[in-house]
Amino acid sequence: MDNFKGRRNTSGFTQHPENINKGGRPKKLVSHINENLKAEGYEPVTNSQLKECYLQILNLPFERVKEMSQMDGNFPLLYKLVAGEMIGKRGLEMLDRLLDRAIGKPQQNFDHTSGGERINLTINKEDSEL
Repeated sequence: MDNFKGRRNTSGFTQHPENINKGGRPKKLVSHINENLKAEGYEPVTNSQLKECYLQILNLPFERVKEMSQMDGNFPLLYKLVAGEMIGKRGLEMLDRLLDRAIGKPQQNFDHTSGGERINLTINKEDSEL
C-alpha cells in the first residue's frame, strides 16, 4: 500500500490484479504501424530521396513512365502514382508540381510599394542627421 500513499479508493487493483495495465498505455494506430513497417525493413523517405525520385522520373522516356504507371507488386506507390499522373490528362500540371517540389519555384521579383513608379533613393544631408 506504500505506492498508493494512503489513498483509500485503490482497493480495486489489490482485489483484481489482472486489471493492471502492465504494458502501459495502448499504442496509437499510426505509431504502431510505423514500428511494424520498420521491423519489416521499410524506412521513411527523406527529402533528398524524394527530390531524387522526382528528378529521375522527369528524366525517363515516355514508354518507361507509362510502364511504371501500370506496374504492380513490389514497386513503391510513389512511383506508380506520379507516373500515372504524368501520363494522364493533367500531365503538365504534374510536371509543374514536380519541378516546384524538386527544384523550387522560379524567383519572382515584384515591387509592391511604388505602384510601378520609379523610386529614387537619394538621401539629403539634412534628412540623414535626423
